[in-house]
Amino acid sequence: MLAPTRDLVAQLNRRVRTHRLHNTSPGREVELADGNRASTGDVIITRRNDRRLRITAIDWVKNGDRWTVLHVAQDGALKVRHRQSGRTVTLPAGYVGTASELGYATTVHGAQGVTVATMHGLATGHESRQQLYTMLTRGRTANHLYVPVVGDGDPHTILRPENNELRTATELLEQILARDATPPSATTLQREEHDPAILLGHATSRYLDALHVAAEHLADPEIITKLHRDADQLISELTREAAWPAFRARLLLLMADDADPLAELRSAAQRLELDTAGDRAAVLDWRLDDTRLHNSLAPLPWLPGIPDRIANNPDWGPT
Repeated sequence: MLAPTRDLVAQLNRRVRTHRLHNTSPGREVELADGNRASTGDVIITRRNDRRLRITAIDWVKNGDRWTVLHVAQDGALKVRHRQSGRTVTLPAGYVGTASELGYATTVHGAQGVTVATMHGLATGHESRQQLYTMLTRGRTANHLYVPVVGDGDPHTILRPENNELRTATELLEQILARDATPPSATTLQREEHDPAILLGHATSRYLDALHVAAEHLADPEIITKLHRDADQLISELTREAAWPAFRARLLLLMADDADPLAELRSAAQRLELDTAGDRAAVLDWRLDDTRLHNSLAPLPWLPGIPDRIANNPDWGPT
């Protein structure tokens, strides 16, 4: 089994061991470096080369070796058998606690060069296409990929745009395939650092982000709550649309310029029908008239200016 991070690998290993034991008593246990526990019959992986732990006259315990636990000593040492060579060695308690982990799952990086009969991989959607290629080429007979299509339940991420409308497995795979992790050359980095278009794009993104953060900071939380409630009353479940966070940010920016955000929402909604729209918030965002913000304080003609309430605020105004 493969996963992109050590935390996910540790969780997979814990689940596999729980399934293996199936409510039976594990006997004497020892804690490993990944926080999991091991007992007789478990598979572990060693994570540090140690020439003092000799297997033969010319071989020793190495990083990435997999072992089956044969016996757990009272002091925490493990007698283990190599999964390929079949040779045995005793791992001291100090080595076990600092350089060994359960070995049912491993990271994608740790699986490079490994070939198995069947691979089961977990992808989060944040991997690169190079990592995906590594995962899907480890199994000789079959390669199975699992992607999460539900939120993680974290209350701090529930309002993030990607969690407002959960992506399908196909969309997550497309996202991975579009991400290239090939390290750019030094000349490419140097060229990008001096490319006016790239520099302008970064500066524009930072400007808009700061402006929207300032607008939300100045807004009364009760008014924001009312805006959410009234928006859903005006257009059913509007706040669940994927583009709602972007539309909401522009409404709050207009509110910082003393406009009534709900009046602006109604004005945009009454222009034409919305029933056939795939994302009603995106359509309303496109219809929103914020030309009043394009004033002399705007750094570029196509960007909104800085409302007076933000410009005159000592915490947010320009310096």
